[in-house]
Formats: sequence, C-alpha cells, structure tokens
Amino acid sequence: MSAKKALTRDLDVLLVVDDEPALPVRTTVAYAGNDPLVVTMTFMAADHGVRWTIARDLLWDGMKHAVGDGDVHVEPHEDGVHLLLHTPGGTAHFAIDVIELAEFLGQTNDIVGRGNEDPVLDDDLDRTLAQLLGAA
Repeated sequence: MSAKKALTRDLDVLLVVDDEPALPVRTTVAYAGNDPLVVTMTFMAADHGVRWTIARDLLWDGMKHAVGDGDVHVEPHEDGVHLLLHTPGGTAHFAIDVIELAEFLGQTNDIVGRGNEDPVLDDDLDRTLAQLLGAA
C-alpha cells in the first residue's frame, strides 16, 4: 500500500428537490493516499464544479446510520445514502447509490486501510519537520 496513490471515480448522484423529481448531478469523487482522512466530492453545476471535502469515516459510517454535525450529514435511506451539505445560503440534499459508494470506499482501503491513516500522517509530519529543520 502506497500513501502516494490516488483514486478518482464518477458516481451516480441525484439532487433531491422537495416536491420535484430528483435531478442527476455529474459528480466525481477523489481520494489521495497522502491525505488519507478525506474524500473530495466535486458536483458539476453548469460550467463549474462545487468541491466539498468530507471525512472518509463519515461516508463509511453514514452507510449504516445517520452521522454528522455541522455542515455535513450522511444517512442511509431506502434509495441510497443521503448526503446533506449545509451552507449559509441553504442546504443541498443528494442521494448516492450505496453500492457505488461502498465500492469506491473499498478501493480507498487498497490505498490506505481504514484505521491505518496515522502512520501516513506521521510520516508526512516527520518529513516536513526534517525539511524545515534542515533548512534552518
């Protein structure tokens, strides 16, 4: 397992709108072994993307039970995993195919296993400190 590996994948995601049919949103998820605690989700809107960084554990846990506080909430639902993103301007509510999400998260484990993030972070910190002290 190399902390330098990365993974990018498109997911089937629907924007859930009250009293309207759900709308498909082109969405890319990315994971990088050198930043093992997070997943980046980019939701494409017209000609630009809106990027959110979400804790990988939050997505894992949200497939089984409702989790999250603050700006990000994840919960299992009959039509997939629901992701709610809160901003000062409002809330975006997405439904994600649970099988696709589980497959993606499983692939992240091939890069850095869940629960093994600390050694990657410690190595990066040690390397950064050595570079700073060497430059001093």
